[in-house]
Amino acid sequence: MTRHRSVATILFTDIVGSTERAAVLGDRDWDALLRRHDSLIRNCLREHGGREVATAGDGFLVLFEGSGRAIQCACEIREAVREVGLEIRCGLHMGKVERAEDDVRGIAVHVCARVVERAAPGEVLVSSTVRDAELGSGFEFDARGRHELKGVPGEWTLYAVTDVPGEEDPVAGRSISRAGSSIAVLPFVNMSADSENEYFCDGVTEELLTVLTKFGELRVISRTSVMQYKGTTKTVRQIGRELDVDNVLEGSVRRFGDRVRISAQLVRTETDEHLWAENYDRELSDIFAIQSQVAEQIVRSLKSTLSPTDRIQLAKVHTRDLEAYQLYLKGRYFWNQQTEEGLWKAIEFFRAALDKDPEYALAYAGLADSYNLLPWYRTPPKEAFPIASFMASKALQLDETLAEAHNALAFVKMLYDWDWEGAERGFQRAIDLHGGSAPTGSRYFQFLAVVGRLEEATAEIERALQLDPLSLTINTAVGWAYYLEGRYEDAVRQLHKTLEMDPHFYWARFILGLAYPQSSPAGKSPLLGPVRTEEARPLALLESVLAALLYRDGRREEARATYASLKSRIGAEYVSPYALALLALGIGEPREALDWLERAFSKRDFMVVFLRVDPYWEPLRAEPRFRELVGRLRLP
Repeated sequence: MTRHRSVATILFTDIVGSTERAAVLGDRDWDALLRRHDSLIRNCLREHGGREVATAGDGFLVLFEGSGRAIQCACEIREAVREVGLEIRCGLHMGKVERAEDDVRGIAVHVCARVVERAAPGEVLVSSTVRDAELGSGFEFDARGRHELKGVPGEWTLYAVTDVPGEEDPVAGRSISRAGSSIAVLPFVNMSADSENEYFCDGVTEELLTVLTKFGELRVISRTSVMQYKGTTKTVRQIGRELDVDNVLEGSVRRFGDRVRISAQLVRTETDEHLWAENYDRELSDIFAIQSQVAEQIVRSLKSTLSPTDRIQLAKVHTRDLEAYQLYLKGRYFWNQQTEEGLWKAIEFFRAALDKDPEYALAYAGLADSYNLLPWYRTPPKEAFPIASFMASKALQLDETLAEAHNALAFVKMLYDWDWEGAERGFQRAIDLHGGSAPTGSRYFQFLAVVGRLEEATAEIERALQLDPLSLTINTAVGWAYYLEGRYEDAVRQLHKTLEMDPHFYWARFILGLAYPQSSPAGKSPLLGPVRTEEARPLALLESVLAALLYRDGRREEARATYASLKSRIGAEYVSPYALALLALGIGEPREALDWLERAFSKRDFMVVFLRVDPYWEPLRAEPRFRELVGRLRLP
């Protein structure tokens, strides 16, 4: 096993008086309070880029790349858990650690464990390495004297954190957003004579977004939302208000022969002030250097300093083969169309990129992403997910720091392998590497929901919505989260809001079809419209829920006709057994629903992982067959 050595800031937390509190509350109430404590801490860690390494009893072991973010996070954790009646102590130390997967070792870890033992209730206590790193940064410290730490040579001067810079409300424990920390990269305008260069132009935009989201201090609006402004005539100030961002990057790309000209400017949305502008007129082969330089100028404009890690991120190039790079961009262009046809075209271009550069890890990750989505259309899961797993693993063999590959592999482990520990490990690693990514947050939300951590799931998807406020998928997922939590009226409102953006969006219609009967048991079903064959989506799921609504409204013959039609298509195409189970239950055939669920498990239908938490299946929960099926998932 390869171990990686690096300098990190370590945080230990510990609940004060936990044994006594547990004795007073009893096991059930204490366990519920602990779950709330864990959820609050994990929310803070996500806000500040902390990597959860382990939990021991009621404490957390966390790693941070920066000491300032670690202190800020510790202070916010302390205030957050106070709101639920808990007092904690925190210890921080900065030093060298050895990492291998989810294992972290080193004397620095031991030192930090001893520091937290010296902290008073409610205190954030730090070693001199942390205090020295943050001198002059606005944090204030009070010396707590010199201490001998058990098992550690010498005496150590420890300091209590007494003030944190930039806080508006130090008691509330809210995350503080500093001025200038958010940005939207608008679609670069294609100024080339050839309209087919649109893929290249979009690729430049997406590459910049990908680099910038790796900087945890920046809130970067995701691709789906910024692409809504392609060809817009709106002003920078209007866009800033709509996306709630401080800064906007806009630019253009012109290709002519083997040369490229890129113009870019960074504008403060509130004042229209130009923070930076530059023109690049280079050989096409310099595109990688141009993208790095543009990203560096943005980061320099919005951050005071660049760390060595920052410089490594900015300088990273995934391939030196220009033709492979352009084929990869074409693959992403078609992948982003989110259609079945687009996915197959994307696969074609990603494979062509690998023919040019067999060690192009991003192209393998692109293949994994493509095969991961095919089962949401008409490809049987057993024909797609194993290929996605292979491609993601191959990408990680070539580049272990590729967040996209960790995300793709974790997705397979969740939906197909039912490897819950492996899935969470993969999602957390993707978040460590690429914490500002809305797609990663969207998939991690699904994991949290599946394993029953519904409060965390809702917080995760609401955070993703801040990064991608115009995404239909993420807006729908917020409604889905409310539905799974039992907040049916909130779910219906959110899903109606999503359908105002696109009345035909199949996934919002599907979740609304599940949520509405729960919010209005006696009310007439909403008008969700017919299924359109051109949607080329998992039509069986939507057809099933719409037919179940028809049955509920008394149109039983139509509902049963849909049921018969879906069954007749089996063999000619992949029809989700899970969808048939939905409809069978909806038309009052619970035994047939269980039969279809059995088949869904045999086909490894990806939707079965939601059985335990989906309220739709409440009528079957007492059935031994249903309980046995849920047990097969081996959920934690």
